[in-house]
Amino acid sequence: MAYYHILKERRTNLKLSIQDVSNQTRLAPQYIQAIEEHNLDVFSDDLSFVRYFVHAYSDAIGVNWQAISDEVDVDVNEFAHQRDMALTMAQRRMVEQMASVQKTKKTTKKKKKLSVGYLSCLIHCKCYLVVNSVLVFICLIFCCCVGFLNCFFPLNIFHPQGFRTCGCGGPEG
Repeated sequence: MAYYHILKERRTNLKLSIQDVSNQTRLAPQYIQAIEEHNLDVFSDDLSFVRYFVHAYSDAIGVNWQAISDEVDVDVNEFAHQRDMALTMAQRRMVEQMASVQKTKKTTKKKKKLSVGYLSCLIHCKCYLVVNSVLVFICLIFCCCVGFLNCFFPLNIFHPQGFRTCGCGGPEG
C-alpha cells in the first residue's frame, strides 16, 4: 500500500479530522489533504518541504517514518523528474514554435519595391520644393533691393502718398 493511503487510513482509524492533525502538526490543512490525495502539485514551488511534512504527519498519527521514508523519497524524486521533463518539453515546443514563426515571417516578408510612379512623384516633389525655395529667396532679395533702392531713388509706386525717405542717409535723408 502507498504511503499516502497508509497515512489516510491511520488518521481515519484514529477518528481524527484533517483539522485535528493540522492542529497537532501545525501543518496547513490543505497540505495534509494534498499528501493524502497524493497531489504533489500543491508543493510544486518547493518539493523539499514534502519530506518534512510527511515525516511530521506520520509522527503525529503514529506511523513508522522509517518504514515509509524511502517510498516518499522515490515518489518526490519521480514527481520532480516528471515535472522537469514536462517543463523541458514545453520549452522545446516554445523554441520550435518561435523558430517556425521566424521562418514564416522571413518567407512571407517581401522586399518592398518602389514603383516608378512613386519615384517620379518623389522627384517631382523634391524639385518643387527646391524651385519654391529658390523663388522665395529671389523674392526676398528683390524686396531688399527694392527697399534699398527706394532710399536713393524714391518712387511714387512704393509710397502712394508721395515721396518719402527711409532715414538711411539717401538723397533726401
